[in-house]
Amino acid sequence: NGGTRGGLMVFRNNQEGGGNGDPSYLEVQLYPNPIVTTPLLKVRSNQDITIALYNTIGQQLLRETKVPKFTTAEIDVAGLQNGAYILRAVNTAGASQSQLFIIHQ
Repeated sequence: NGGTRGGLMVFRNNQEGGGNGDPSYLEVQLYPNPIVTTPLLKVRSNQDITIALYNTIGQQLLRETKVPKFTTAEIDVAGLQNGAYILRAVNTAGASQSQLFIIHQ
């Protein structure tokens, strides 16, 4: 979960579990990182997730999008400027994972 403090979005990784057979383990793959040649960000997870995209000051740039487990979602980031961004993924149990990625085109 995250929270807001003084207008700043605070992200915390609430992932629990140890992976490898643990059903509560949330694994999210984000690639390519950095994004250099293609304007597509690919996201894949071992669980059904809802993703959202934020800039580094906490503004949501992409509405929440559902991604079924073991499928690869492609997010068009062509309209975003070079810089750092955060992808936040939340599973149906509420476990979340946030990952930083870079656009440098």
